[in-house]
Amino acid sequence: MPIQDERLTVTVKENPNNKVTVKTKEHLGVNAVHGDEQVGARSLGIPGPKGDQGDQGEQGVTGDIGPVGPVGLTWQGQYNNISVYQQRDGVEYAGTSYIYIYGLPTSGNAPPDPIYWGILAAGGTSGDKSYVHVQGAASTYWTIVHNLGKFPSITVVDSGNSEVEGEVQYIDPNTVTISFSASFGGRAYCN
Repeated sequence: MPIQDERLTVTVKENPNNKVTVKTKEHLGVNAVHGDEQVGARSLGIPGPKGDQGDQGEQGVTGDIGPVGPVGLTWQGQYNNISVYQQRDGVEYAGTSYIYIYGLPTSGNAPPDPIYWGILAAGGTSGDKSYVHVQGAASTYWTIVHNLGKFPSITVVDSGNSEVEGEVQYIDPNTVTISFSASFGGRAYCN
């Protein structure tokens, strides 16, 4: 309903509380009339700024307990060929963890047989091999048997942990010799 001449007439019929709410963004004067009788007049101004947040209310009532969750994993440890396993049993085998998925209990079906086992967490690969040679007796010629099966990079330090350079000669994938200009003891890090 359009407001004309900045006046608004509201007629309320059969209102037991005789309450009228009028919302506006502008200043508004309200006359309350009951029947032929004027019962009050109010002048409403522009709303003020928002007040501060009130205090937190009291803790509500604790809710009902939720449904029981699904059955979890039963960890059995290292796989054993004579143990009987059933669904949701977990084992470790060759560095990988598995969960038994077959519908009936059985024994003698080792992982990673996909009919009986699912992978939980696959085992990672080992890091690169390394070896630390300790040269206790001072010498200008070190022979290092590292048994790494490769030609490793080598860093040599003296007893004070200062890096020392020498002439490296690889004899085979498991042995190396190093010649130095002066005799000393220390460590050779092979990796």
